[in-house]
Amino acid sequence: DSLGITTGMIVGEAGAGDGYFTFHLARRVGPEGIVYANDIDKDALEKLRVRMKKENVKNIETILSKADNPMFPPEKLDMVVMMNVFHHIDNPSEWMKNVILSMKPRAPMAFIETDPDKRSSMKDHFLTKKEILGRMEKTRFTFMRIFDFLERDTIYLFSLEPHP
Repeated sequence: DSLGITTGMIVGEAGAGDGYFTFHLARRVGPEGIVYANDIDKDALEKLRVRMKKENVKNIETILSKADNPMFPPEKLDMVVMMNVFHHIDNPSEWMKNVILSMKPRAPMAFIETDPDKRSSMKDHFLTKKEILGRMEKTRFTFMRIFDFLERDTIYLFSLEPHP
């Protein structure tokens, strides 16, 4: 609800893994929408495909991506979502440059990241708000909003400015 994902949207999920969040997104966009679920782990994507077949879900497409390129189809995405993935991206500037090619103008980007300020045992693994915002300042994305209502996670919402 907070992200504004609605029926019929085309959403790219970066770092989908075996699909925990993917199936929630697929239900939200409905049969008129599609979720492009990518990951660099082909075994995880295979587990996702097995579950898709078992549950007869037809609005998810899997994509084997690269560490610096999400490999989403060009100019299709209404939104990109990452669930606990951003802190794993070694070169966020390059990754963001590549994902832009897949996004429609003004498309939002949402990160859901474990917040180290909310989980003291995770301080060394996850990025602080300041670190996330600092890394995103080096991209073409504009910070829009933080949602801080989740118990252990924080949601970051960015907007993609139109291509120059």
